[in-house]
Amino acid sequence: MHIGYNTIKYSWLRTLECNGNERSIDECVETDQLNYAQSGAWYLGYGSKLYCVDYKLTGGISQNTGMLLAAFSGTQHTICYESFDINAGDVVCKHLQFNGLVAFTEGDPGSIPLFNNKLTCTGNERSLNDCTMSNAIIDKCTRAVYITCKAVRLTTWNEYNDEGAVEIFYNGSWGYVGNHEYRFNDETAHFLCKTLGFRTGGFSTGDHSLGSSHDRKAWLRSLSCDGTEADIMQCVSPLSFSFQPSHTFVSKRGTWLYCFGKSNNNSIHSLYR
Repeated sequence: MHIGYNTIKYSWLRTLECNGNERSIDECVETDQLNYAQSGAWYLGYGSKLYCVDYKLTGGISQNTGMLLAAFSGTQHTICYESFDINAGDVVCKHLQFNGLVAFTEGDPGSIPLFNNKLTCTGNERSLNDCTMSNAIIDKCTRAVYITCKAVRLTTWNEYNDEGAVEIFYNGSWGYVGNHEYRFNDETAHFLCKTLGFRTGGFSTGDHSLGSSHDRKAWLRSLSCDGTEADIMQCVSPLSFSFQPSHTFVSKRGTWLYCFGKSNNNSIHSLYR
């Protein structure tokens, strides 16, 4: 994010990592502490921008699935299934930093009040609050919407959008899968490619360059899917995530995936310039 020209800004930390279980920000990991007040202020630059979400998924077996909770006018609701569609699902998943919608279904809202106003989204909104909400009330609104978001993407450093490093979204950020000695087996490679929107599967290699100018986390050393999973997180045991926040890597070699057939571009994160 562009900081601006006219205001003097100070930077106390280069990086900050939290796992979500801290009681305060002081318990987060300060991975690279730097006091700019000792070396002078900077007047122009780019920095990190924080987006606070006004809705979340809850009650699912993994972080990318569950009942949708949304805050409208300061009150928490779940969304009426009868008023929900694919466009609204894409808005939710992208706002939560996932890679788009996998599917949605209906479920029991429990004690959470239902938001039963008619909701219309184009899919390009940044939040459900930006969608059109009419005063019309949905008749027979008794079921809540449950969402599964796409928690996998292909990151590439070249013009070929059918190959790249696999990243999984976990604990609020994207991280690599694999290492320099590892490649996905055939079943996993086919499943990943089809999940990413490629029609005819793919294959994997190891020891591929992961780029020289981008810091990335590594969430998983390996991944095994049999192809029957409905979602990528069904391939992963929660105990498999062993990443430590202070560890990132630069210019490292790792696992690479090649896919066949036309893809939905929403599944691609390109760093190619």
